[in-house]
Order: sequence, then C-alpha cells, then structure tokens
Amino acid sequence: TLFRSLGSCREAMPLFEQCMEMAQQTGSRNLAALFHNLIGRASMILGDFREARERLENGIPMMEALGNSSEVAISSGWLGLTEGWSGNFGAYAEAMKKSLHLSRETGNLDFESTAHFFAGAVENLYGNWEQSVAVSTKCNTISARTGNLINNGLGTSFMGYATFMLGEPERGIRLMREGIARVESIGPCIGISVS
Repeated sequence: TLFRSLGSCREAMPLFEQCMEMAQQTGSRNLAALFHNLIGRASMILGDFREARERLENGIPMMEALGNSSEVAISSGWLGLTEGWSGNFGAYAEAMKKSLHLSRETGNLDFESTAHFFAGAVENLYGNWEQSVAVSTKCNTISARTGNLINNGLGTSFMGYATFMLGEPERGIRLMREGIARVESIGPCIGISVS
C-alpha cells in the first residue's frame, strides 16, 4: 500500500501534485486519472473529505473512459468511504454497490474485502451494528482466503466494535484486540492503536 501512516500521506501529497502536473503537461489521461484517485485517497485519510470527493469524482469517470474497471472499483470504494464519513449515506451506498460489483466482476478479491471493511467502518459510524457484523464477516472470509492481514485485522476490529455495541462486551473487546494485533503484526498502519 502507498499509505502506511498519516505522515506518509502528508509527505506524498506534494509528490502526487507534481506528478499530476506532469501528467497534464504530457497529456497522459491514464496518469492524470491515477493521480486524481491517489490524491483523493490521501485526502480522505487526512480528513479532507471535500478534496477527496472532488478528486475521486474527477478520476473515476476518467478511469471508466479508459476501461480500467479495477481502478474504478478501488476508487469507488474510497468514494463510498468518503461519502459515508461525510454523512451522505445514499451516496455511500451507491458508491459501495458499484465498488463491490466491479470488484467481483474483475475478480479483485483483495479490493472486494477492502470494500467490505470500508462498509463495516461506515455501518459502525451510523450505529448499524448487525450490518457492520455482516459486512465485516464477508471481509474476513475473503481476506482469510487471500492472506490479506490488513483487511482481515480491520474487518475483525470493526466486527468487534459492533459486537461490543450489540451487548457482548467481552467478545467485542477480544475481537478488537485480535484485529489490532493482526494489523500491527505487519507494521505501522493508519488509525490503529491499542488502548
């Protein structure tokens, strides 16, 4: 992954902007679309939802025009996460539906599991505990098959939080700790801490 910490996102932004300028100067639609999407993802991580939405909404149609369904799936998931955390539940649901459909269509299991953990995060935000458990379980089933420890750990953490909120505090705390330990086993990651 390109973003291992908030600091690396901040550091990457000037480089991404320079690459975007070069892509525009050279007329490379593929690179321009890619850097719109990368800047959108970094902006989302940094909490600049307006910039994230604007960049992703520009980059996704460009990738669609280029026929890059895998990148459309990935960036649609990031747009869904941005919309969900911004309070736009309808736009979140639409973007996640597109992301999951294209992830399945292209056979991108890693991003299908990512889309599910994104959904788990947003469903927790809205207090939809049962739905969070359901999508987090899907994330874990897929990520266990692919060996993606980040997705599996985050899915387990979101499932743990929802389980805690559903009235099973001991099981919820155990799941959250297991998920965090899984992610931490591969090194520093955004937003993961043990308290």
